[in-house]
Amino acid sequence: MIENERPSSVVQTPLAAPTVDAIVVTWNARPYLEELVRGLCIVDYPHDAFTVHIVDNVSADGSADYVKSVLADPQQNLPKVVLHEPGSK
Repeated sequence: MIENERPSSVVQTPLAAPTVDAIVVTWNARPYLEELVRGLCIVDYPHDAFTVHIVDNVSADGSADYVKSVLADPQQNLPKVVLHEPGSK
């Protein structure tokens, strides 16, 4: 056997993907949120290890309502998305 070679009886287990949390802070950014959602639908990362936190700063352009409507759509292929609004817990 070569010195650095592993014996064939060793079974390697795939490592779990590290947990990733992304924070997106918005204010009147609805058009950009649409683009963000399109990008999140194609992200190549395990959805159980990826969370996006969208923090809305009292937008007047319907940003928070848009995010809520996207989250309510079961057709979206999104990772976990959490909307944070002032006064909400």
